[in-house]
Amino acid sequence: MKSRIAVAHSLLAAGLLVSVAASCALENETAAPSAAHRGFDPGRLNPNAPPETALLGQLVGLWDIEQVVRNQDGSWGEPKQAEWHWYYVLDGHAIQDDWIQPPLSAGENAKRSFGTNLRVYNPETEQ
Repeated sequence: MKSRIAVAHSLLAAGLLVSVAASCALENETAAPSAAHRGFDPGRLNPNAPPETALLGQLVGLWDIEQVVRNQDGSWGEPKQAEWHWYYVLDGHAIQDDWIQPPLSAGENAKRSFGTNLRVYNPETEQ
């Protein structure tokens, strides 16, 4: 059975997503569901949304991840802890994800990087 991250990799590689304002990479990340945020409401998939939207719905939730990025010289950087929040937006027709590094649990004074993606399936272009 494929992991949620493997599913995301497959979908991205197949060109099934349109990503806007991306600032995080999927390369070499490991993930586990996060229990850090009580009361998180990921919304719901709209029954009228294209069925392909549900493929990324497998990732909806809160994730504690270890991010490893490729350096300019092609080597791999040091692992860093981060959070990844996935939720439905636009009346359940799209999925948005937010990436936060280091995680919120690192405290208020931590210097953070943020990123967001809006993922919308377009049936006309099948992307």
